[in-house]
Amino acid sequence: MQIYSSNDLYNKHVQDEISEAFSHGIISKPTYDLVLSTHTSNLYTPNYFIRIALAVLTIVSITFSGLLLVMVFQASVIPMLIIFALTTYVALELLVLKKMYYNAGVDNTLMFFSAVFIASAFGVDQYRGHDLVVSGIAMLACGYLSIRFTDAFMAVLSYVALLSCAFLLYTSLGSVAKSTAPFMLMLISAFVYFSIVRLIKKDKLLFYQKCFTWIKQLTLITFYAAANVFGKALIPSMFDLNLPITTSPFLGSLFWTLTVVIPFAYLAYGIRKKDLMFIRTGLVLIGVTVLTVRYFFAVVPVEIAMLVAGLLLTSLSYALIKYLKTPKKGFSFEKNPVTKKERIDLESLIISQVSGPKAQPKAAVEFGGGSFGGGGAGSNY
Repeated sequence: MQIYSSNDLYNKHVQDEISEAFSHGIISKPTYDLVLSTHTSNLYTPNYFIRIALAVLTIVSITFSGLLLVMVFQASVIPMLIIFALTTYVALELLVLKKMYYNAGVDNTLMFFSAVFIASAFGVDQYRGHDLVVSGIAMLACGYLSIRFTDAFMAVLSYVALLSCAFLLYTSLGSVAKSTAPFMLMLISAFVYFSIVRLIKKDKLLFYQKCFTWIKQLTLITFYAAANVFGKALIPSMFDLNLPITTSPFLGSLFWTLTVVIPFAYLAYGIRKKDLMFIRTGLVLIGVTVLTVRYFFAVVPVEIAMLVAGLLLTSLSYALIKYLKTPKKGFSFEKNPVTKKERIDLESLIISQVSGPKAQPKAAVEFGGGSFGGGGAGSNY
């Protein structure tokens, strides 16, 4: 299904891993050069500046090509959007097969516009108002592009379209469904998270690790966003249901509890499992919780609240940095602290895996059993 060669993807993965290890001083320069020389990949991934430049050039090319097609065919909107989608996708396939672009800016831009054009074709004229159809098409298109080109951004867009599609489908069932939509979004976020946790362990899905990581991060955010009391108050206002957060004391208390507890639960779980994703997400969401409380209960001006929160986070970060200069209970300020012995063992393992096992030298003297049966006193020993 994927367009790239498995060997090229694997070697690119090894190059990325070994480059990160070298940047953190875990391996030496000779070992780094050895791995790069033995794991060559035909994939083209330039630096970020070239990616941006190529993306801008691609956008310009798509714009002028679209205008040219409009002038030539002069068709209605829907056929033109379908033509644009097919043209950009065919160009994407040909360029990737010929030039082996991999996150080079060109392929990312063509993927994005292919999905936008095909989804937009169902969002105009007679399809106007069918947001559920547009969300479903976007989910399928982005999901296909993510699988075909192992692209993390398309995977994220597919997940967002999935939530949008599920939300629109569920809220179409009536007022009760609209008021309980946050619970549905929380269930979907949790289901996708635990599914990703299982999929990310499969070796045959190694090349989709970045896709899984980004979706996993997003599920933590969407789970909290659905449970946040501001989101619970926003959904009824979107549909003019006149169901404020205080209508049900139980639901009001539940959502306030979830708003406050979830960020600290993320933080506690991240500290216990030494998972930076949960730790960072929990810290950011604690700030979101403070802003949520400030929105409903204006105790102090927002400028003062943000200033105090910033000072507290800065002071806490500085104190932790100073405290963890010396590793304590498995935590350290250094991202990948490696001892000298561990570094030597790691390099030996890498060299042995790259170079293959060395032939053992044959012993100079082998005792026992001569050719004349005289206790080794024969022509050879």
